[in-house]
Amino acid sequence: MADIELSNLTDSTNADNGTGVFDKLIQSVEHHIESQYKAGRITGNDYSSVYMGSMQSVLSESVKFVLSEQQVEKEVDLLSEQIISEQKKNEAGGLIDLEKKKNQEQIDLIIAQTASQYEGIDASRKDTNRKNLLNSKQVIKIGKESELLTTQNSELLLSGVVDRELKTEQKIATASNAIDSTNKANADVALTNSKEVDQIYVTTSIRPKEVTKLSEEIDLLISRDTEQAAFTVRTDSQAAKTLLKTTKETELLTTQNTELSLNGISERDLKTEQKIATTSGAVDSTNRAVAEVDFTKAKETDQTYITTNMRPLELSKLQGDIDYANSKELDQIYVTTNIRPLEKSKIEEEVDLLQAREIEQLAATVRMDLESAKKVLLIEAQTLGFKVDGKQKLLKQMFEGFAIETTTNGAVTAPAPSLNSGASLEMVANSIFDDLAPTEGTI
Repeated sequence: MADIELSNLTDSTNADNGTGVFDKLIQSVEHHIESQYKAGRITGNDYSSVYMGSMQSVLSESVKFVLSEQQVEKEVDLLSEQIISEQKKNEAGGLIDLEKKKNQEQIDLIIAQTASQYEGIDASRKDTNRKNLLNSKQVIKIGKESELLTTQNSELLLSGVVDRELKTEQKIATASNAIDSTNKANADVALTNSKEVDQIYVTTSIRPKEVTKLSEEIDLLISRDTEQAAFTVRTDSQAAKTLLKTTKETELLTTQNTELSLNGISERDLKTEQKIATTSGAVDSTNRAVAEVDFTKAKETDQTYITTNMRPLELSKLQGDIDYANSKELDQIYVTTNIRPLEKSKIEEEVDLLQAREIEQLAATVRMDLESAKKVLLIEAQTLGFKVDGKQKLLKQMFEGFAIETTTNGAVTAPAPSLNSGASLEMVANSIFDDLAPTEGTI
């Protein structure tokens, strides 16, 4: 490394003969300032300020340039050496080829380890699926065996009771040497008595319930027949009342028709008399008064006819409407007091039956849910066991591989393991610890 000389910065004896960095830069700056001064852009005190500022700036930059020159040379030398090193690395069999070979070996090893892990995981998964299938079949088998055992237990209990009774009877009979026709007859009598007791129980307990049920069904049928008969009677009564109402309406229409005919005759007669009176010139005040009296009498006659004939018919019609309304009200009362309670009772029985079925269904659902939850817990525990077992097998294989690598490559310095599989070993071990860690409390 060469020393920094002052001559590299400046070696001038006057303003024009220097060859240093500062000399060359200040000469260029002076030419620019002078051209600006001659152009009138710089005058008076501004000239000296500009010159001093330019000299300070040029001196500072010149010193920086001289000082950085050696740094640039060193950087150039370093780059040259790096280029040479890179060229050597890129040569055949160089460091890059060795690193590529090493990296390829590591990649192949990782690929092999990954394939081995995937094979182990796939084998563990298939083994888990087989075990799950086997467990499901075992659950079904255990259920059927449980049912069979329950049946067998019941059969054994019944058979045991029968056998014990038979052995007791045989023992008693053997001890007393009384197994003869008399004992057989006694046994037949006891069997007959047992059947009679059963028949008496059926007669005294079961038959009354069946008779009660049949009586209730008969009462229901009788009630329905009674209701049907009452409905038929009401229908016939309504039909008779409707016929009577129709008859009275027919009579009223006939009377109205007769009355209209009579009124028409009276009006025609009146108009004829008026026409005759007009034709004969006898329409005077006397005749008019007589005519008004006759007309008033005719109206009174009509009113009397209406009072004595029309009003009774209208009253009869109103009475028929009232009777019809009363009969409908009676029918509604009968339905409310007789039919509605039966329907309500039937609906309440159906509601009670539905509620009982709903309670039983809920209980069955709860039982099924509990059984399903137990099965799920069992399957989860088995799955966890299979999972941990698979990971333990994988960890064992990895430790065996690590032991082979240690044996092949020599002793491993601390901290062991230091091979590429160390991270995988730690990961699998931590995964097993996480699976086995309790969710609540401490161990």
